[in-house]
Amino acid sequence: MDDQQPGLEQRLDDELGNAAGDGPNAALSASALADALGRAFDLLACVVYEQRHDSFTAVASFVPRQPLREALTKAYLENALSPSLNERLLAVADWLPQHEALGELAEQLAPTDWTISVPIESDGKAVGAVWMLGEADRPRPDERLTRRVAELGLSALVETLGLGPTLPETDEVQLLEELGGVLTQRRPLQERIEELVKRSQAASGFSSVHLLTRAWDSADSIVSALYTQDQGLIREPAEAWRMTLEWAAGHFRDHPGPLLIREPTSLAGLRDGHVRWMARNGIRYLVIAPLHFQNELLGVLLVCSTLDEPATWRGLRVFTALGAHVAAVLKSVLLVEQVEAANRQLQANHQNTVRTLAYAAEARDPFTGGHLRRLEQYVRAIAQAIELPQDEVDDVCLGAVVHDVGKLRIPDSILLKPAALDPEERELIRQHPLFGEAILEPSGIPRPALQIARWHHERWDGRGYPDGIGGKDLPLPVRIVTLADVFDALISRRPYKPAWPADRALAEIHARRGSYFDPALVEVFDVLWREGTIEAIIAGQDEAPPDASRAA
Repeated sequence: MDDQQPGLEQRLDDELGNAAGDGPNAALSASALADALGRAFDLLACVVYEQRHDSFTAVASFVPRQPLREALTKAYLENALSPSLNERLLAVADWLPQHEALGELAEQLAPTDWTISVPIESDGKAVGAVWMLGEADRPRPDERLTRRVAELGLSALVETLGLGPTLPETDEVQLLEELGGVLTQRRPLQERIEELVKRSQAASGFSSVHLLTRAWDSADSIVSALYTQDQGLIREPAEAWRMTLEWAAGHFRDHPGPLLIREPTSLAGLRDGHVRWMARNGIRYLVIAPLHFQNELLGVLLVCSTLDEPATWRGLRVFTALGAHVAAVLKSVLLVEQVEAANRQLQANHQNTVRTLAYAAEARDPFTGGHLRRLEQYVRAIAQAIELPQDEVDDVCLGAVVHDVGKLRIPDSILLKPAALDPEERELIRQHPLFGEAILEPSGIPRPALQIARWHHERWDGRGYPDGIGGKDLPLPVRIVTLADVFDALISRRPYKPAWPADRALAEIHARRGSYFDPALVEVFDVLWREGTIEAIIAGQDEAPPDASRAA
């Protein structure tokens, strides 16, 4: 069989070149790849699948024989046919018994026919498979050729579905960061929402994107932004959508969504103008996707699509990725609005509202509960031990609470990533101190708290970031928070490490004195440890959950 592999590969090159028109290395769609593989290997069937978690969706297929096509289609629609990544090469006689619902296929196949399921991976994660079915007397691709099939399959999925991260300039991480940046800009909320739907429409290619949410200052006030492909931004009274938002609050309480509605022009309650627009633009589906923050429905996205159902769902991937992130950032933006209003109305209460913002930032990740509360207590203990005046103790404690608020602008896909960050992700996460300073500066919080937000990743030896300052040039409140923050990170679980015992964490703090930490503060912390203060703070908090984000 091996002597037939060069001929198979040449046939594959020829078919790929014919399909692409630009040679065998040009990018193909999934459909073109299935056809090329089917013709090159003279297959009975070839199916390109996308994988999400443990679910497979057929993206494209090549089945030249009508009876077999009908049998495979029926099996697929009955959820009886999907590749198994454990099945690399099997005879049909061994394969069919594992799929009891495929009885009709047995009539179309010989027991000695063969199947190969080739996994498609991206960055070590399974994203799909190429499944091939061939006749017994036809040569089968060897391991080297199946590796090439896997590479072609990934390229085809990227070309067809726009999968990342092989397209870093358009991947979800960049889009999340971009839209998070829009929401945190310094301009009226209505303008930010309008810019968000405009960019979302462009990214998804849907005919229209409409976002509804309640204004931060009133449960009765609604913010609405609608952007259509043919007319651009459409401004209409937000109150007209009150019933839609109230219906969504009831529906999505029990159904997390999103909801796809076929032939939406027949829906009762739509205004005549909307029905005419849908009919004129050939709208086939209306999709309503909830924006949930924890158990709170902040709003909904309404999407109109002219695509077929599979393409509509694929396009909705942008919104399933955006939904949780946009809701969290939107929640934070609404809290920022509250903070700014509180500063204008009652300056004396501004610290409490800033604390609310910081805890909202922590709430993006349910696994980091207790970090800010413990951190504030460590910091208060250190500040009181060195006899700082009470107003300075309060300032450094406020800085400890808000120090990581800049991570509101870091996408969850980076913040919660269990694997090592790539250089681009690492560079983005290193920007969060600057983001935090930019968010907090307009609120008028005390200068020490602002310095902590910017400099809490600086080091005593001057090798930290973002400014590389150290020693006594680094303000004392910053040095206090940096030490306490690292200690709590060490004793907490993260996706990339287990929790350390407290005594091991203390030893690490000692090992880093003079490089990361002010040696004098390490001595103070050591005294607090021997007195039992630190252990009492740890014991007074709920036990850490199984995982946590990159919160330190």
